[in-house]
Amino acid sequence: MNAKDSAAPARLTDAASIAQVIAAMTLEEKAALVGGATPFRSAGVERLGIPAVVMADGHNGINIFHLLQNYIHDAAVEAGLDREQVRRITLPVHRKEAEGLIALMNDGPDHPLWQDLVAEWRPFLTALQGQLRRELAPTGLPSCFPVGIVMSATWDPDLAGRCGRAVAAEARAFGLDILLGPNVNIHRDGLCGRAFESFSEDPCLSAAIGVGYIRGVQEEGVAAVVKHYVANNQETGRLGVDEKIAPRALREIYLPSFKAAVQEGGSWMVMSAYNKVNGQACAMNRWLLTDVLRQEWGFEGFVVSDWGAAYDRIEALRAGNDLEMPGPCDPKAVADAVRDGTLDESVLDERVAALLRVMLRLPAFRHGKRPALDRARSAAVARTVAAEGMVLLRNERGALPLGGGRLAVFGANATDPIATGTGSAGVACPHVVSALEGLRARFGEANVVHDKLPDDAAAAVVCIGAVSGEGRDRPNLDLAEQDVAMIWDVARRCRARSMPCIVVLNVTGPVLMADWVDQVDAVLLAWLGGQEIGHAVADVLSGDVCPSGKLPLTFPRRYKDGPTWMNFPGEFGEVVYGEGVFVGYRYYDTAGVEPLYPFGFGLSYTRFELSDLAVDAETLDLDAGGDLAVSVRVANTGSRRGKEVVQLYLASPGGPVRRPDKELKRFAKVDLAPGAAATVRFTLGAPDLAHWDAREHRWRIVPGRYRLLAGVSSRDIRAETEVRVRGGDLEERKTGAE
Repeated sequence: MNAKDSAAPARLTDAASIAQVIAAMTLEEKAALVGGATPFRSAGVERLGIPAVVMADGHNGINIFHLLQNYIHDAAVEAGLDREQVRRITLPVHRKEAEGLIALMNDGPDHPLWQDLVAEWRPFLTALQGQLRRELAPTGLPSCFPVGIVMSATWDPDLAGRCGRAVAAEARAFGLDILLGPNVNIHRDGLCGRAFESFSEDPCLSAAIGVGYIRGVQEEGVAAVVKHYVANNQETGRLGVDEKIAPRALREIYLPSFKAAVQEGGSWMVMSAYNKVNGQACAMNRWLLTDVLRQEWGFEGFVVSDWGAAYDRIEALRAGNDLEMPGPCDPKAVADAVRDGTLDESVLDERVAALLRVMLRLPAFRHGKRPALDRARSAAVARTVAAEGMVLLRNERGALPLGGGRLAVFGANATDPIATGTGSAGVACPHVVSALEGLRARFGEANVVHDKLPDDAAAAVVCIGAVSGEGRDRPNLDLAEQDVAMIWDVARRCRARSMPCIVVLNVTGPVLMADWVDQVDAVLLAWLGGQEIGHAVADVLSGDVCPSGKLPLTFPRRYKDGPTWMNFPGEFGEVVYGEGVFVGYRYYDTAGVEPLYPFGFGLSYTRFELSDLAVDAETLDLDAGGDLAVSVRVANTGSRRGKEVVQLYLASPGGPVRRPDKELKRFAKVDLAPGAAATVRFTLGAPDLAHWDAREHRWRIVPGRYRLLAGVSSRDIRAETEVRVRGGDLEERKTGAE
């Protein structure tokens, strides 16, 4: 026996062991590792200590129906079902929804909800019951947190991180290693069906909230997956629409959130998108996955395809897509490609190494015990994020906060709230607190009535809902006709009695309200606020929480006022990003188009003043190095404790390219008692001043006078100063097609 034969077998233990483990793997094992084993679980190699890892959406709570697909797969194997039988039974099982799953887990296949399936599928259902008892019994259903657009409306990266930690803690309780989020795609158009999942129309805000969330998730030892890389900004034609995006818009608008996620957030994973960018599908786009992501940004994690987005498996591997999902994937095609020379085995080894580097960090590798699900923690975080993300859009004649007296609450949405959108972000949770429940809990059962206006009512609250989700874009920004009619009717009756009429919008994103908003006294934008939405609405309406949310995207007066309406969602499988860098407020402010509510807008129950905007130097010499220190004073001049978001915008001088009127560069949320003041400090560097030169493929800075604008929205600038910039032409060139 030689020394090699007597050596200890290779086993994954740490980063230093990866090369040895890959050398010990068979070609078939490598090929299996780069494809999913089940719909939401990777393959493993037990003999080498490589675990299978479990993943699911989403970043506002665990999508139990993603995990259900794993449970169905395992139950089918146990029951001896073939692939065709699995296909036949999967949809009927999903149609039973959460109530059916709980019934099956507790009572078995003979529960009345399963009578239509039990005769043909009893062995499978019995096996599935066992899966549910093993997986769900310790936890029950997951909690539903507010969606991404609510997190960004808080303008609080630390709070986003707190939410990320809470969601990741629940992920560990459900046996998850990987959370398929956050979604940092830019809000290009308000009709996007999944816009509620992502953060903002502005890359600075989107990046900051995304970084906060990612750090929170990964502090819990769960992998965050920043998605969908890149520019997955519509659902129409989503499985391959070709997006024609100019290089400058890519660099300045659509890539920065992902760059920050990787370089500042340290995201362990990235998800490649369904769509094409300039003719090349994202999962097969070497420029995106290798040249930019790995070589420019230094990403060392792994890339997972969106489910079914690796349209050519071998091309995706060559481009830099490490893991193809969903499973089960047949490894034969990959192994055969290596054998016939279509795929170099060294490329396959690179893909496997990327997977193993991340697996070392995951719960499946660490063999940690699942923690108990902390319902109280989840509910508290969900309620805080929901309340902090609510935006007070209108408050006339002191309608809010509510005082004493009876409260009349109107609308079906008052009792049937929308916690989240549909599709991958859907979360089946045990209970969603309605506005009616929340208001009764706060003001007393007898003091809150539904769908009637008693003689002694002091105020009326009209609750309106609108939802969207994965798979299709919104047809328009309109509210339902019957809901608008209800607003008009209740507002008319309130005016006749000189009492406040308040509208609460439980909506997925921007809605048109110019026709009716002047008829009501107050509008509270509650978004899709998760399971605690009703309590959070009561917190804000009562004044227990002073509203501090700000709009992360512009609300137009008319959809046609927006920059994309002529180019969304495109035609014949192609969409042209004709607005370039003029996305959202960059367009409205530069073109002088008046929105209904501007980017960054949000009212409070107190008042704030901004003053003393200053810089530490009149001239910034970039050739000499160094940054620019900026300070601004903010004071609470009202009578309540509250929070203000100080927003710092930059206005560039003229130059070789057209620049927006202003661009958000920094922000800070400040909590102040009445009469208190604080000085907020920011630091700006050369990258904040640069634009992308598409001809020379590099960042450039135009010397000249730059204006610094401090405000509380893009249209409400309270202080201004300027700095002279010289030197600093960034010489670093980037290679590759764009």
